[in-house]
Amino acid sequence: MKLLFIPLVFIASVCLGQSSIQTYCDTRLLTMLKSQQAENGLVILKEVSTGKIIATSAFVSKKSKTGIVYVKDSSILNVKVEPGSLMIPIATAYLLDNTNLNLTDSVDIENGTTTIRGLKIYDSENHEIRNTSIKTVNEISSNVGIAKLYDKNINYSQVSNFINAVNSYVLDSVYFGSIDKTDINLPFVSFGYGLMLTPKQILNFYDRLANNDQKMFLKSTTSVRMQEILEGISKNGTSKLLLNNSVISIASKTGTTLALSKNGYSAKKYYSSMSGYAPTTSPKYSCIVLIKCKPSSPQFYGSVVAGPVFRDILNEACK
Repeated sequence: MKLLFIPLVFIASVCLGQSSIQTYCDTRLLTMLKSQQAENGLVILKEVSTGKIIATSAFVSKKSKTGIVYVKDSSILNVKVEPGSLMIPIATAYLLDNTNLNLTDSVDIENGTTTIRGLKIYDSENHEIRNTSIKTVNEISSNVGIAKLYDKNINYSQVSNFINAVNSYVLDSVYFGSIDKTDINLPFVSFGYGLMLTPKQILNFYDRLANNDQKMFLKSTTSVRMQEILEGISKNGTSKLLLNNSVISIASKTGTTLALSKNGYSAKKYYSSMSGYAPTTSPKYSCIVLIKCKPSSPQFYGSVVAGPVFRDILNEACK
């Protein structure tokens, strides 16, 4: 029997590499949390080829006699949150996979405001845009666009099919609380409100896209279309300014979500998030960053708070 000899130097270098990226994740996240005085934050970094989580970082703020301090708390890695805008690509994937719609098909986003079932839906900004493509809806993160697409193209009898599909995308069960399935408002769910996912579940979707997992969808074209969408977000959409100075090409989606508490939504507290993978060609790593901003924080958009951490970690990992 031939023995396989692996030099100790090689083993040490592999261990050092993983240790180094873990330290970088901790340091980069902590720096942002301190600068923003955020409530908490987390990072999950996965290796695309193996699906192995190679680094996690999680800190929560605590009050002390000397002010706010941050302590490690891995429990928040498993906390369920509303995914907000990170849900838009997931909803788009189901839409493309279960209808005859294409990326170039148009929807009127009404300058970023509409009413569905008597409920107002707003985008984060007035785009001064009317008719635009499904691809652009993702690039500008239009709640109105994805909600109107669902209201027009997805029958309410399809709720169970939608839930089953999303469960399969994220490799786990999505949480809808005590809401009866017949009462689930799909247009609102499509942009991330009314359902709960863990950060690991959200990352599973983006990681599987990076891996071009053909088991995800009914159509072989859906994965390629979704990859095109995430690359478009980075080149033309909400990630454009952030990723202009990225050393590597990154496929991404930003998220900005009102925080849900026992008393409902706080208009002054947000989750800032970003997820995706890099490089866009032959992806090596996927990542999610989620930061809960302090109340009334002047900065809370995904591209501004979570985004720089996300970008820097992927650039460091891909060195």
